[in-house]
Amino acid sequence: MYIGVNLGGVSIKTQNIIIQKHMEDYNVTGLSIAAIDGGNIRSTECFGLLEAETDKSVESNSIFSACSISKFLTSILMMKLMEQNILDLDENVNEKLLSWKVPHNELNKNKKVTLRNLLSHQSGVIDPEGSIIDLNSRMDNPTMVEILEGRTPYYKPK
Repeated sequence: MYIGVNLGGVSIKTQNIIIQKHMEDYNVTGLSIAAIDGGNIRSTECFGLLEAETDKSVESNSIFSACSISKFLTSILMMKLMEQNILDLDENVNEKLLSWKVPHNELNKNKKVTLRNLLSHQSGVIDPEGSIIDLNSRMDNPTMVEILEGRTPYYKPK
């Protein structure tokens, strides 16, 4: 699979046939690819549907649920900041958080919550059933603090 890039003002497009074949092979409903150059989006290509069994095509401004891919990107950033001695993987995160704290529960009441155990899913953070639903594009985007405090239409408990 080739991905679009921008080299010296020349845009190289993806090979659509290969991407569409991979989407079929891996049961991917929709995909958006962005070419970034110098921190700016230079071009985008969109494939498929935003949602299965609809006629909503993926567009360059479509919002996708990042879910678990955000963990990968966050861990890369955390490791970079750790290399620069900005973060400590074993420090209690609640000592650094200002507007929200990781709540204590039965799983973490006898230990501090650290970046290390957040990354390894051993922090005691629990995603309540029904807490992860699709974003409604007709409503304002909630802030992270609003989500964590249960002050959104998406999920009311903290």
